[in-house]
Amino acid sequence: MHLIIYEDKYVKQLKPFSINHASFEIRIGRYSLLERIISNTSRNNNIEDVILIVRQELEEIIKERFPEFKINPEIVPK
Repeated sequence: MHLIIYEDKYVKQLKPFSINHASFEIRIGRYSLLERIISNTSRNNNIEDVILIVRQELEEIIKERFPEFKINPEIVPK
């Protein structure tokens, strides 16, 4: 299973946090949204890939922060 997490047009509502961060980096307590999504999804499913779709201006930063995931691939699986 492919887990695809993306930002949509509503990320603008998270300013000023969203200026330098992707929306899934928001922390709620100890864990970020990304960590919660992955842990909750992986309990019931076998996750092959995690694909993150982010804004172009954050792509390089997110690649550095999350080298284990695919960031903005050219082909996104179904």
